[in-house]
Amino acid sequence: MSTRAARPPGGAARTGRHAPIVFADDVFAIVDDGNALPEEYLEAERLIHERTAKHPGGLGCIVVVPAGSRPPPEAQRKAIEGVLTRLSSHLRGLVWVVEGRGFQAAAVRGVLMGLSLYGRRPYPTHVSTSVRDALGWLATKLANDSAAADIDRAAQEIARTRAEYLVHA
Repeated sequence: MSTRAARPPGGAARTGRHAPIVFADDVFAIVDDGNALPEEYLEAERLIHERTAKHPGGLGCIVVVPAGSRPPPEAQRKAIEGVLTRLSSHLRGLVWVVEGRGFQAAAVRGVLMGLSLYGRRPYPTHVSTSVRDALGWLATKLANDSAAADIDRAAQEIARTRAEYLVHA
């Protein structure tokens, strides 16, 4: 499985102070704690768009919402919506992974499930509690040779490069 050359080392790409992206072939994961600036989402879009040339069959997206994250302010929500709209023809599925336990995590999952059910996206969406579950769901939406098909390897790559990013943040 190939990963994008990264700053810091590994498969993570830093888009600014927040929102690292982990690439694993035709799957990318972005860690979003609600603190990223609108321009960081535009940088993420640029990096993701570069990846689309290598994967004309489309990409799978995992958005990891760490425990204790706060909802993004209006400017960030608009930036996120713009990026998802512009990338929509390249996405084969989007999964929100809401980490954590308790009422706050359950409330976030509930809101995202509502958006998933009532939103009008041209690709399927899902809400999960783990990256492994997210990869399993994406594997049904992507090509047979997708990174998501090798769930163990992709989950390890995302965890490893996410940890590397945190060390260098």
